Amino acid sequence: MVRHAKILPLVATWFIAGCGADPATPPTLDVDIFGWDGGQGFVSSLPDLNDAQSVRVKLTQPMNRMVVATKTTPVAARSANIPDLQFGDNLRLDFEVLDSQGQLIGAGATPRFNFEAERQLLSFRVQVTAVNTFSPVGNVVVDRESGERKFAWTQLDYRGKEGVTWLGRLGHATAATSDGRILVVGGGDPVPGSGPGALPAFRSVYDDVQIFDPETGYFTDLAYDDKTGLLRPDSGDRLFEPSVFHTLTAIGDDKFVVSGGFTPRSDVMRPVNTLQLIDLSSPAGSRVQRLVDNDGSSLVLEKARGFHTATYRALDKHLIVAGGLGPQGDDDVLATFEMIDLAARSVYQDPFELEVPRAQHSAVLMGDGRTVWLVGGRSKTAALASTEVVKLADSGTTSSTAEGTMRTGRFGLGAVKISAGGGDILLVAGGFTDLDGAVDDSFEVSRLGRGTFDTGTTWKLSRGRGGLTAIELPQSQDVILLGGRAADGSTLATGDVLRLDDLASQPPYTAKETRSSPTPRFRSSVDLLSSGRILLVGGEGAVNGAPAGLDTADIFNPNDPVGGESTVVISQ
Repeated sequence: MVRHAKILPLVATWFIAGCGADPATPPTLDVDIFGWDGGQGFVSSLPDLNDAQSVRVKLTQPMNRMVVATKTTPVAARSANIPDLQFGDNLRLDFEVLDSQGQLIGAGATPRFNFEAERQLLSFRVQVTAVNTFSPVGNVVVDRESGERKFAWTQLDYRGKEGVTWLGRLGHATAATSDGRILVVGGGDPVPGSGPGALPAFRSVYDDVQIFDPETGYFTDLAYDDKTGLLRPDSGDRLFEPSVFHTLTAIGDDKFVVSGGFTPRSDVMRPVNTLQLIDLSSPAGSRVQRLVDNDGSSLVLEKARGFHTATYRALDKHLIVAGGLGPQGDDDVLATFEMIDLAARSVYQDPFELEVPRAQHSAVLMGDGRTVWLVGGRSKTAALASTEVVKLADSGTTSSTAEGTMRTGRFGLGAVKISAGGGDILLVAGGFTDLDGAVDDSFEVSRLGRGTFDTGTTWKLSRGRGGLTAIELPQSQDVILLGGRAADGSTLATGDVLRLDDLASQPPYTAKETRSSPTPRFRSSVDLLSSGRILLVGGEGAVNGAPAGLDTADIFNPNDPVGGESTVVISQ
């Protein structure tokens, strides 16, 4: 792995401008283009894409799957215009590079934005890369010696941290904010060598909360005070104790609950029962708070736990915290789930029973908003094929009941709700099949209430991978599988694209392996940005040839154009 990417002078050689039809109050959008060009590093122009012939610029509303306006320009023109911009919400500018056959070979996009009369000029910098490839996240920095502005590979925010030499991490948790930024909470720098079913040892464990802004490409420590150049005193805007393998769950209104996790105590990693609230609307210095009841007393879980799941059920404002490891170590697999009533600010006093003990499982909120599907995981001795659902009944009670059994026991799997099925179909893929690190190369599909999972000899990934993450793309409804380890313990540099054919087909998806990442990552966080790109932060990888937690971020650029590859303009 190249630790520091090559940086080049910032000279804009591609430019997009758009103006509105109303000359009295024209909305104007300015976009500078830069790219990642592999061995050349960051370039202040389009990357060198083979047979690039034209550029298609689209003003879209991706949440509505609509193309508002489009224009195609030859690459040689070095600039493009969008006609008749409109005021509106949830807009995005998509930038697509086409080859001589009209096929999409490269892309980039702005984050989603709103065009309002009070804010008539918006400026963005868009990173363009080849589709279905990985690249480092770039930003602009000022060289301390020359004062020259240059592109650099984004790192976590080290400002104000005197004596801190490394912030690489895994075991952190992430979530998207309402404006498309990504929260990164906690984590730690691992000691290499742990098995997939064991809690790693850590050289450092962090209590910071950082925010990635896709408009700038920067991470910002929430506790950093721009006025003083220091971290805020009294641990303001930081976790109350450093933590790994906790959960971070969005509960609406830019509020997030951090539950459980592990923290170092007397040089031993112990699970905790803490419940913390991150409220981005609170004043600086008080955005990380204890979750408290109506009397101001701190709320805690009934059982300390890590390697668990926490799922928000907006229907009744309950947080479902399920399974995980307890205080007795890797063999203490918990057979309970807890509920936190966030409206009443209370924790149910007695944990509820799960069908089986499970940790390192997946939890998916299904389309009915009532059902949390718990999938796989591990017991203290084996990978689990069982699944169960925690469901809110019409009577208002919640209980767990057994669901369909997978054909293969697996933990550290990818699991995702399939939109094409109306919200009650689940796909699972890959995962570890034993505590020694054997991996699976298949995927399975089931529907709530069906009782069985479907799979077959051709329902295969490009290779076995454990410890992966699954994300469904919003336009094509393809599924992207990223990260993972092979059976020999090596970190995989590729992902899989499961291309949706038809849910009635055998198999319904076809797997195609992506190109290799320059930065293989295991247990990185994976988040879909509003630009349609996928952000990977941290994880375990290699730094100067030695294993360590990574302090950088990469982008995976899926092929998921709004309106498809053949654009149809919905309105103009």
